[in-house]
Amino acid sequence: MHPIRAEEAESKAIATRGFRFRTVVPDLPEPEAYMDYYRAAHEVNWFTNFGPLSLRLESALARTFGVPGEVCVAAANATAGLSAALLALGRKGTVLVPAFTFPASVGAVYASGNEPLIIDIQEENWAVDAAELDRILDVWPVASVMLVAPFGLPVDFSEHVSVCRRHGVGVVIDNAAGLGAARPARKTEENVFEVFSLHATKPFGIGEGGAIFGHPSRSNALRSALNFSLDAPARPDLPPWGFNGKMSEFHAAIGLAQIERFPNRVCSRQAFALAYFESLSDVPGIVLPKERSHAVWQIFPVLMPSAAAREHAISVAAAEGLEVRRYYNPSLSRWPNLRTAGHCHIAENLANRMCALPVRSDANDTEEIVRIASNSIRSGVRADKVF
Repeated sequence: MHPIRAEEAESKAIATRGFRFRTVVPDLPEPEAYMDYYRAAHEVNWFTNFGPLSLRLESALARTFGVPGEVCVAAANATAGLSAALLALGRKGTVLVPAFTFPASVGAVYASGNEPLIIDIQEENWAVDAAELDRILDVWPVASVMLVAPFGLPVDFSEHVSVCRRHGVGVVIDNAAGLGAARPARKTEENVFEVFSLHATKPFGIGEGGAIFGHPSRSNALRSALNFSLDAPARPDLPPWGFNGKMSEFHAAIGLAQIERFPNRVCSRQAFALAYFESLSDVPGIVLPKERSHAVWQIFPVLMPSAAAREHAISVAAAEGLEVRRYYNPSLSRWPNLRTAGHCHIAENLANRMCALPVRSDANDTEEIVRIASNSIRSGVRADKVF
């Protein structure tokens, strides 16, 4: 075999790890679609540091996905975006973080010089309960709150924002997988940010990247935080320190090409999710997302009746070449050296039972993937009765 082709075959084998169908498959534009954008950066020899392509992408994202009065600032990745948002808030101290989320949420808190405090969620929508948040803020001295939209599913955080406003704390919404989903209309506020991931595994993937949406008055603070806060000594209104979190012009070029094709990709993903709803709606003992029409569906989460049922379903799927992943597992309340504001029983229970099914941006393998996934879930539920 030709050396290059042999290397490509080996890379593909490593990437698939024996699965015919991986849980998440990147869906980026073809190089031809973004090379004209990138050539523009090459012609002016400007490849980073808030170049013209990243600024152009910011405007396009704000115009397409923003709410009225909101701006977008591009970042190297969503974790950097979360850290920059916390720095831009200018509040040092404890940050509340839901136990049911990806560990990057906590990493961003540490990177911003703050201290995370883990709190439980509600079983209803797998997110923090506004009333419980109010109670915790009455008891704990908190600088900011990080809210998480689980799996990128749309969550109306209006009540949560009102609670935080009343307590005088800032809000950063971690909606990593949700760019492109319908966002509940709310007034743009200075102390509220929403951060999305543009990682290759996300529906709006560009390789690596993040998008921070917020009030125009915070734009300079965000850019300063993403650029080492170089002007901080002369500007007390800017974050006292920062880091290198800027988006490259190469990734911005991919983003500009991605935004052109994205609506059709979302429609395909929503149709794929609908096939799961139709296939699994009669399965007893499982919980499916309540959202059915507005999400962009990085993955399709299914809450199994028990941990044993989940493990059985994962094994059955793997035997047919389908990767089904555990998600938000373990709960952050089970990670070492993290403080919790009380027990996180709900998050821990969900983390032990949640699994993620693949979603695709094309319909080529829909029938086969849904068939295997549905049979695996049903097998797990049946096996749960004899465990």
